[in-house]
Amino acid sequence: MSTFRWILPLLVVFASMDVAAVDAFSCATLDAHRDRVVTAETMLAGVPAIVRVPPHISKAPIVLWHGFGPPASEAALMDALPLDDVPAIKVYLGLPLFGKRAEAGGIEALKQRQASDVALKVFEPIVADAAKELPHVVAALRERGCIDAREKIGLFGFSAGGAAVLYALAERDVPIGAAVVVNASTGLNASVAAYEHATGKSYAWSDASRALAKRTDAPSRAAVSRRNACRPARHAASRPSRVGVPASRLPTTTLNPSARATALT
Repeated sequence: MSTFRWILPLLVVFASMDVAAVDAFSCATLDAHRDRVVTAETMLAGVPAIVRVPPHISKAPIVLWHGFGPPASEAALMDALPLDDVPAIKVYLGLPLFGKRAEAGGIEALKQRQASDVALKVFEPIVADAAKELPHVVAALRERGCIDAREKIGLFGFSAGGAAVLYALAERDVPIGAAVVVNASTGLNASVAAYEHATGKSYAWSDASRALAKRTDAPSRAAVSRRNACRPARHAASRPSRVGVPASRLPTTTLNPSARATALT
């Protein structure tokens, strides 16, 4: 298959002289007159992260998620996209069930999850839960002086990480100023369709997985948001506060519009 799929490689072991393991890393303690990039591995609200701080900061922080396939870790994504020419703090997050949070069986455990229920045991605990962690990560960044309370963060996601970005945009729990996704599924429906195509197996939908598909379907939630935005102002008071993704907040970069499978081969 020529299109990208969410294929899980062996976990990447990352080591670098430029990366310090600092659980209590704080942007507030950095030398304001430093002339080099500072990079630190840390935990943000229980989420493994690598924080990369440039010498000069004039833009809001950017939070980045890796995917199922290369780059498949926060370290590998930082290697691929250090973005040192962007004057913003970069925060590379590890997805749930990857890296430090991987299950004992590693990729085999993830394959078993997929065989059991690709929606509720792979997509939900990895993609949806990553998006749910974002507000806590942002709060931790504020506590550590890495983000101003009024700033809107930037988001980037590749593959499964891109699907997490789209879900985070739809949920609107965190102020987001810009978002970019690459090779991302638009939601559970697209992922299941691609999974079925890649494996030749049919997924058995349940009430719970259908509800998850509805919550994570970026196109339908964006359409709802556009319809609500066009309503007369007098209806604003009765409009739900979290209805979907505004058109202006849809992904700005997509390399291929087709869905990506979560087949673990």
